Amino acid sequence: MGNTASITIRRARDSDALAIARVHVETWRETYPTLLPPEYLAEKLSISRSATNWSRSLRTGGVEKILVVESEPTGVIGFAAFGPSRETMFPDDGELYAIYLDVDAQNLGLGRQLCRQVAADFVKNGRTAMFAEVLEGNPSRFFYEALGAERAAVKEHRFAGELLPTVLYRFADLGALTSAKLHDG
Repeated sequence: MGNTASITIRRARDSDALAIARVHVETWRETYPTLLPPEYLAEKLSISRSATNWSRSLRTGGVEKILVVESEPTGVIGFAAFGPSRETMFPDDGELYAIYLDVDAQNLGLGRQLCRQVAADFVKNGRTAMFAEVLEGNPSRFFYEALGAERAAVKEHRFAGELLPTVLYRFADLGALTSAKLHDG
């Protein structure tokens, strides 16, 4: 991504399903090669299948909300899906279901901006905390800690047919996350 790119974070549209699926599948393949079975990443994880699921979700509201990061002229380079908690441990929190950026778009502060917008949406809708469930071996898990989240619990979750350890990262004070005190470095 060059310096001339114009970046926008906006609500996802039905027409974004294929781009969201591409980001989702490509980042899983890039991030999880040592965590998930290679045959799952190579054969079972499909952009077309994922696009069908994202399209259905966008049309029916299967995921509460989806924001995309769009770069002109590239198009969608990242997304976040979020909504009400599905975790009984934090029933009143918001949950960040997924946040992914193309490899070339990482470490530019875009994830922080996207996460802040998710937090701001939760605050606007009366939630004061949010959490995300992350594979314990995910090299990007420290992103949450850098933003001020704390490890709240360790669980096991089924991914690609295997029971794997996950960490629940919790932002107990969304006001701190949405404040201008955090730097986008």
